[in-house]
Amino acid sequence: MTLAVIVASCAMLLVLLGKPPWRNNFINPGEISEPHSGAAFAALAATNHLNQNCGACHAAGSVGPNGLVRSALRAKPGILELTALAQAKPAEPMALDATCVKCHAGKSFHQPSAPPISCAFCHAEHQGKKMAAMTDANCNFCHGEATKMAAARYPKLVHHFAEDHPQFRFITEKLRDPDTLKFNHALHLTGATIPKLPGGEKLDCAFCHQPDAAGVFMKPVAFEKNCRTCHSLQFDPETPQLMLPHGDVDFVSAFLRSLPKQYFDLAAKVGATDANDFAAKKLAGLRTQFGSSEALEQRVFFSTATFGPAASIGTLNGATRSLFPGCVYCHEVKSVKGVPKITKPVQIDHWLTQGKFNHAKHSKLICVECHAAIQSKDTADILLPAKETCAMCHSPRGAVANTCVECHSYHQP
Repeated sequence: MTLAVIVASCAMLLVLLGKPPWRNNFINPGEISEPHSGAAFAALAATNHLNQNCGACHAAGSVGPNGLVRSALRAKPGILELTALAQAKPAEPMALDATCVKCHAGKSFHQPSAPPISCAFCHAEHQGKKMAAMTDANCNFCHGEATKMAAARYPKLVHHFAEDHPQFRFITEKLRDPDTLKFNHALHLTGATIPKLPGGEKLDCAFCHQPDAAGVFMKPVAFEKNCRTCHSLQFDPETPQLMLPHGDVDFVSAFLRSLPKQYFDLAAKVGATDANDFAAKKLAGLRTQFGSSEALEQRVFFSTATFGPAASIGTLNGATRSLFPGCVYCHEVKSVKGVPKITKPVQIDHWLTQGKFNHAKHSKLICVECHAAIQSKDTADILLPAKETCAMCHSPRGAVANTCVECHSYHQP
């Protein structure tokens, strides 16, 4: 009998013949976590036709001593294959992984070319009610080894965010915001001619950029809520009650062509005694100013003029401000057989799609500490911070969480 067989036989006898507490501690080295032991897991196990004991995860967990022996003898590498056992690599997939995916379906690797890794390498069980959090060591098992990264067709080695994490792609690839809307952040935040908001408040980032219910992202900027306060779209200096609609070319055209009725209906609201006379005078004033209804429509859609005939813009006052600089002043407007077509603005709410971010966790920071909006004059500028800005806090020096999993998830969503 070889030494290997003697050792394996003695170990098997110790396990099988040992007293229950000792044997149980050998087989079950620690308390199982709440996600795998609570009522929710029991319900999920029943749904997936699994046992609610050790056998839910371990194939030999409920077959008794004979079953344990048979499973051990069928294991690869086997209990007597000492050389293979000694050379077994950490994180290699195991039979146990097949049980994990019965409940965790769809948890695929974050890169198709990444080498397969055992679930238990990152998610260790039997260590208490709370499963241990992943560390950079788990990620560095691949991302810190050149051979594995070459196999995954990603040669860059990454050990720590502040040290060798690559610069964000929107910078290295010189990406530009594809939105065709024309917007000048610097003008709105520092321009000398920008009037104050109603109540005297100064226009700031928070007026337009407001968090969603979860506080994670910002709500899309909306003309009616954020822009119309200053850009009221008045077109008749003497009739501030009428303003151009916004958001639909056909609706705007229909509004302009129905001005006789618009003025007629307005007459009663402003106390005019003769609605027909009121409407006629208003239309005559527009003809004096613009020449014709066609010229007015062209002015509305295609004029880039920034100065208007009146100082009052809705609730605001500012000398020589334009009443309505024309849709093309902010939008891309194309003429298709004489009919204006406006390109719909695109608002991208998440540029760093490979990472997580939560504005609520950064609410104590001033916006311009991370977003260089004051210097931006072009909509195409992607006003996100570079890696170095984030690393000022997210680093050992900044003492803010800076592990890989703080921003990244191993699994595809």
